[in-house]
Amino acid sequence: LNRTEIPLKSCQDMRALYDSFILDEVVREDKDNVPDGVYFRSKPFTTSFGNASHYYALSGGTAGVGTAVFEVGGNSMKWLTITGDGGNIDMRVDNVLDTDSSIKMTGYWISGRQGSVLKLNDTFQTVGCISANCGGSDCSWIEGSGATLYLTNNVTTRNSICAIPFKGDVSLKFDSPGTMMLTNAISSSCGRLEVERGTVTLAHDAAWTNVSEVAVSGDGRLVVDAQEGVRAQPVFGKEATLSFADNGVLDIADGISVRVKHLFVGGVKMPRGVYGYSCVSDENVRKHFASDSTGVVSVRGEGSFTVTIR
Repeated sequence: LNRTEIPLKSCQDMRALYDSFILDEVVREDKDNVPDGVYFRSKPFTTSFGNASHYYALSGGTAGVGTAVFEVGGNSMKWLTITGDGGNIDMRVDNVLDTDSSIKMTGYWISGRQGSVLKLNDTFQTVGCISANCGGSDCSWIEGSGATLYLTNNVTTRNSICAIPFKGDVSLKFDSPGTMMLTNAISSSCGRLEVERGTVTLAHDAAWTNVSEVAVSGDGRLVVDAQEGVRAQPVFGKEATLSFADNGVLDIADGISVRVKHLFVGGVKMPRGVYGYSCVSDENVRKHFASDSTGVVSVRGEGSFTVTIR
């Protein structure tokens, strides 16, 4: 080495040393083993964390997949970022995230492969806000098996947008003075959708086709916006229950009929029929519909409607 000083103070320095002395040999033996990460990595990997750090970023790159497993809670993580093709976060315990934390998910659609996935399993996680997008494709998602993602913060400027679907059994609970937009994604989760404070909007063909219950309570507001295009379909599944309590309000866009199996207002089950601001006279029911809302809720109850054509 002729006494040449070789810097070894950073990851970049280590990769430069690797490229200078080892990379050519790796290429000759098997070019598929060439590291595809920013520094290293050419195969799928799993990293386990006994204690969550305050900040964590996982980049799946564009050729490999990576999984970070979190096994100890403590509400210590301030932000979590998952980017690239194949970046997976696997939550094994409750309360990994701080109550004022942020989640950011971005994925890149590569034919036949997933983007980034947040696996909640059966855990309960709090988060201040979330920003998730995958370029209009359902290649990234949030999944669980009895999980709850609880969005709560007291900072009105921290709003959330989620353009990826929820799968499996994940309940989403929103309790924030801000807003959350669910857009461009059809979720198949059989969990609950709860709005206790702030506004949640289902926009641009967003739907929860297998949701078990939609609950709007406290000072929460649920907005169902236009369903258009080739993916337009019922907003909720035919087995869904819709419930109102306190000052919870539903705002349905013009021309939309939200179909549910059951409707409860203040714990009282409503008979089947059509409900909306201009459709009912009972003020206890009417107050739960936005006054400028022209859409309706169609409650089918048990059995089905019979239509006779003469």
